[in-house]
Amino acid sequence: EQFVFSCRILHLGVEQFVYAHRGFPELAVQGDVATTLNRTDRPDWIRLGAVADAPEAPAGAAPRLRVLLKGGCDLGQLTPFLQAFELEVIEEFNYNNEHQIPVHLEHTVLLRAGREWPVAEQQRLAAALPFLGREAFQTQLWQGSYDVLVYSPLMDYTQDLYREKASGLAVPFGGYHDLTTADPVAQAAAYARRRFQGLDEAFLRRFQQEFTYEGPLNPAQFRQNLQWLREQVPAHVPLFLLSGAEVEVPGSGETGARQRHEQLNQVLTDFAAQAPNCFVVDVRDFVRTPADVTNNLRHYQRQHYRTLAQRLAQAIGQWQGRQLQHSAWTDLKARAASLVPAKLRGLWNLTP
Repeated sequence: EQFVFSCRILHLGVEQFVYAHRGFPELAVQGDVATTLNRTDRPDWIRLGAVADAPEAPAGAAPRLRVLLKGGCDLGQLTPFLQAFELEVIEEFNYNNEHQIPVHLEHTVLLRAGREWPVAEQQRLAAALPFLGREAFQTQLWQGSYDVLVYSPLMDYTQDLYREKASGLAVPFGGYHDLTTADPVAQAAAYARRRFQGLDEAFLRRFQQEFTYEGPLNPAQFRQNLQWLREQVPAHVPLFLLSGAEVEVPGSGETGARQRHEQLNQVLTDFAAQAPNCFVVDVRDFVRTPADVTNNLRHYQRQHYRTLAQRLAQAIGQWQGRQLQHSAWTDLKARAASLVPAKLRGLWNLTP
């Protein structure tokens, strides 16, 4: 029996609750783990409930705005705080593909490829490149099932482009590291330690022969792709763009990341200032020091996601022309779940 958890449930006690609920079975731990389980704790702030139909909205109530939240999975921490503002949140984040490799669907080059490349070329490269996979070109962006688009372009800030020599097509992957000059043996070993499948020495040697390294998007390309995105999304749908932090993160291994963020943040704000129905929600107002981020400058301390959600709700309300209603109780539950230390959560009643 296997259980698969989203990264969004980390630090909430869900894994320990499931382990306790299953009677603390014997486990053979392999490799590094994000959460350590024990045979004593039974989180009492989580409970099992029957599946029930969603309550009907009161008669005459305005329908909830549907917000498509597109970016890295860390943005899932925004969801419970946005829901406190009576927003319906649709999430589209990175995921692990069939090769157990994280795939970010939000890079603008990948979005354009899914819209502009022939399907046969999409399928060919998805099958040939393990870091893409069969769902790499799928997105909810073009389905029109949302009223507001919140988009994080941080993969455009981060990932490098590799262009196939035979076709001229470019794909994004990795970041701050040129795979075409890396030692295939050492690089394959590094990927194996992360349990990535398909990125072995033979693949890397073939990749180095068939692709050239172009580095990250330049500012002109980034602006052009933002303009393209604005044109693809229905004109009446507002586009809220999340900026990147501009702090040095000691030991992150991402040389030049702060300067890169500064450069593309300027492009982002200039673009939003002239593009119709576009707005920037700026994390630089509250993510200012290395203490405000975690392992890299794209991941923030937990309390900042609540601040970001509040800024987003305020911006959406201004766009809509009225302040969004806010549930203090829903916000309190979200804060308690994200901020209370694990050892103290059992003293709180966090269930409705």
